[in-house]
Amino acid sequence: MSHWKGLQCRISLFPLPTITKPSPIDVFRSIWLTDPENFKSQANPLAPTIANGNVRGLSISCSTQ
Repeated sequence: MSHWKGLQCRISLFPLPTITKPSPIDVFRSIWLTDPENFKSQANPLAPTIANGNVRGLSISCSTQ
């Protein structure tokens, strides 16, 4: 008998429109209640900004456009 495990999951959140868009650091902190380990801001405004971290054995990446 085979045992299946999920290896990857994607959750998309669509916040209410505001004047300022949340940064991925703020999103990461508000959901996981800890600071991300890595943060990468893109020079290109059309590329996503990314915050990465590990929480309880999960590799997590938050990105905002």
